Amino acid sequence: MSKPWTKTLSLIVGNLLLTGILLIIALVGIELFLRYRIPALDFRGLSSKTDDVITVRMNPNVSITLGGVSVATNSDGYRDKEFSGTPLQGEMLIGVLGDSVTFGQVVSQDKTYPALLEKDLNALNPKRRFRVWNLGVCGYNTEQAYYVMESFLLPRKPDLVILGYNLHNFQPIDLEKQTLSKTSQQNVINKILSYLDALYTTHILKQRIGTAIRKLKPDWHASSFVNEINRNYCSADGLWHSRCLYMDKMSDLCRQNNTRLVIAILPMMLDLENYPFLESNQVLIDYFASNDVDHVDLFPHFKGKDPTQFHASPIDSHANEKAHAIFAGVLTGYVHEKYFAVTE
Repeated sequence: MSKPWTKTLSLIVGNLLLTGILLIIALVGIELFLRYRIPALDFRGLSSKTDDVITVRMNPNVSITLGGVSVATNSDGYRDKEFSGTPLQGEMLIGVLGDSVTFGQVVSQDKTYPALLEKDLNALNPKRRFRVWNLGVCGYNTEQAYYVMESFLLPRKPDLVILGYNLHNFQPIDLEKQTLSKTSQQNVINKILSYLDALYTTHILKQRIGTAIRKLKPDWHASSFVNEINRNYCSADGLWHSRCLYMDKMSDLCRQNNTRLVIAILPMMLDLENYPFLESNQVLIDYFASNDVDHVDLFPHFKGKDPTQFHASPIDSHANEKAHAIFAGVLTGYVHEKYFAVTE
């Protein structure tokens, strides 16, 4: 190889290396900036393993900061004010069950939809007192919500039970995930991929690239999460068909205790214009209708809107305060008109 070509090749390689180094420095800088601006989600100290069927409970009387938001649990281990043992004279008790959305991940305690529901119902009914308990726990599924209702809520004789249901709540209990433990058997490649996926920069890039691609191909989704959810609802062997047992048990138990039950189907904050879960959502609605289970679908109140305006943060698609306000507004109107307005 002649010297001029060698010199040219060296120059190209040198420029590529320099470009790569500068790109890495830029990405590291962006990542550090994002981590400075977006508080981390640190669940340490919030929950503990149990020896019963619930498997995980939030610790009582905990005060931590989660994603930059203060979180405090009461003596019963729920994110709410102290509960009275039984409803006070003339008090209407509503218990709201659910997962991290109902809990209000990265939402101020008084801005969660159960807290807003309590405030709004009391404003509509000045001659009455409503108490709404937030029994949402991060990571809970329908099975755990059922156990909370059976062992904790129904003995307090609530006037109404609301289950905030997310489409992924059919999944079986995953103790490892809920306790944030890591397996030591992960190989090097999986560890590297998990570290890359945990980067704030990765989250934002995936979101932006996905949004751009869906403008040309609306049904495109990079994550297998969408397909996995839809398969489990829409396939004959999907997990939903066995896990809805706990929906049946919840409904039956409420009927036996003369307690009213409402299922609130909470939307995923993902591509609300071309919502990829419409078919799964319909499976739920058809199930509730055929089993005479009262329900309200909140997706129509978000349809066609930009999902990012409802994200808790640029790296967290949990419903934010704006979304919780819509949840509360819809539920307030629904339960007030159906269950409480006629007896005023």
